[in-house]
Amino acid sequence: MINNFFENKEQLEDKLKTIVLDYLKKVLKKKNSASILFSGGSTPIGLLKKLAEEDFNWENVKVGLVDDRMVDLEDEYSNARALRTVFVQNIKGNRPTFFPLVFNPKDESENISEAINSVNSIGNPDIVLLGMGGDGHFASLFPNDKKSTLGLSKEYPESLIYTTAPDHPTNRISHSWEYLKKADKLILFATGKSKLNIIEKKEEREILPIDTLLNDTEIEPILYWAP
Repeated sequence: MINNFFENKEQLEDKLKTIVLDYLKKVLKKKNSASILFSGGSTPIGLLKKLAEEDFNWENVKVGLVDDRMVDLEDEYSNARALRTVFVQNIKGNRPTFFPLVFNPKDESENISEAINSVNSIGNPDIVLLGMGGDGHFASLFPNDKKSTLGLSKEYPESLIYTTAPDHPTNRISHSWEYLKKADKLILFATGKSKLNIIEKKEEREILPIDTLLNDTEIEPILYWAP
């Protein structure tokens, strides 16, 4: 893993903003569209606000989520709602096309067919921006959850999986690790000393979902961290 450490979150967000926009521009010079998956939670909010303020043509960019909570799109816990209100709606110029993962939170069978359409529309993402929880989860792939363990496995062939979180709202939908690692650029975005300890002291603790990423020899993720 390539480590990039910053003195504070503001510096980290500014750097990531530049990296994301520069990489999207590079992709758009080569093909008709580019794609990026954002993580949910509070960590990327500042970055999303900065990206929305930039003078950038998002028209040919496909935007999706790494994971989401199985709640209505207007629910306060919805990652889709946060992405839409913090990022998409604040873009002054041409906006990206957003492909959500939640369409019918009360019917997983019906929802998965729509969610798969979103995955197919995006294809293999150009950029995936991952966060990490204090319990060592990433995406919605959690410790001590059988479905999450399946979603972390190389033997799991599907792009999406429903998982169970330890806190409310417990019903989640997540991309599998085998899908996420197909990204051309895989970024792990984390803040706080406790999360850095999880990453740096993996030999001194129990195995956690984030270790699947850290130990995968087929990829080289990049860590961006600030206190």
